[in-house]
Amino acid sequence: MKIGRALERRAMRGMDAGVLLAAMLLLGAGATAARAATTLDLAPAAEDHRHMMQRLGITALRPGPSGDEQAPNHANYDEALANPFPDLPEVLTLKNGRKVTTADMWWNERRPEIVEDFASEVIGRVPTNVPNVTSLMPRQNTSSR
Repeated sequence: MKIGRALERRAMRGMDAGVLLAAMLLLGAGATAARAATTLDLAPAAEDHRHMMQRLGITALRPGPSGDEQAPNHANYDEALANPFPDLPEVLTLKNGRKVTTADMWWNERRPEIVEDFASEVIGRVPTNVPNVTSLMPRQNTSSR
């Protein structure tokens, strides 16, 4: 009986706190507290950002795209202006400038050049001194009790 009443009192205190919190939010006190909490939460992140920028020697960040079409850094939505590779190499011209004239020339000379460019520029290469990485899975008891 005593335990039940103690739990009931705790529940009532919790409800009172909930009612008080709701009243504070309705009266605007919660907004001030929320702004203060947000400022406090962001302070360590801002300090960490400033410290990292300082360590990397970055003095200013480049601004993002502007919503104003007349601004020099406006966001580009025109597909005609969005060609990042205006000067693609000729497929049937070797790097030394000779034209590919036979299938053997393609398979033995030009295709390996394209494969090499793709491997180095698109896929990327694994560094020569990559440390060995091993992972172990601890044995787990799968029997149920």
